[in-house]
Amino acid sequence: MIDLNLKYSYELILSLANEEVEMKQIKDEIERSVITYNQKSRNSKNIKQIETWDIKNNLLLIRLNTNIPLTRQPSKALFLFTQCVMTYLRENEEKKYLLDEIIRRKTFFKSVGNAKEISKNQADTRLNPQLNAVEVFNLITEIFLDDKINSDKKDKVKAEILKLLEEYKIYK
Repeated sequence: MIDLNLKYSYELILSLANEEVEMKQIKDEIERSVITYNQKSRNSKNIKQIETWDIKNNLLLIRLNTNIPLTRQPSKALFLFTQCVMTYLRENEEKKYLLDEIIRRKTFFKSVGNAKEISKNQADTRLNPQLNAVEVFNLITEIFLDDKINSDKKDKVKAEILKLLEEYKIYK
């Protein structure tokens, strides 16, 4: 990954328009599209780069870096990316049928929640000691949905959370 020293960073979460289709079915097309998107976006007025991406719980998690702040909907900056994914699916004879299954109301990807602008420091050091409530909730949800974490660890986390909630009189 070429470091373009972009100033703004956003975290976006996307689902497929038809959530019954598994995101992992188009993982190869997503991977190719990230490369194409990054190459083509280097030539735009507002240089953009997908720094990282991952598929978790049938959601596509993207960290998008830009040169100019995205004031409206940051997910609109992924129009080219979506077009690339659709093109690669169309070219793949074995997966071409997925286009019709995924698209709903002329939509391929849906934004899940609002895109979150993160500071470059926070992007570089993911473990920020001063997390806001939404970040804490997302991390806790990730822990509980992760199949790799055994139930004993999940129970310990749950017990600690309940203890804190009781301490602050939020949960009785």
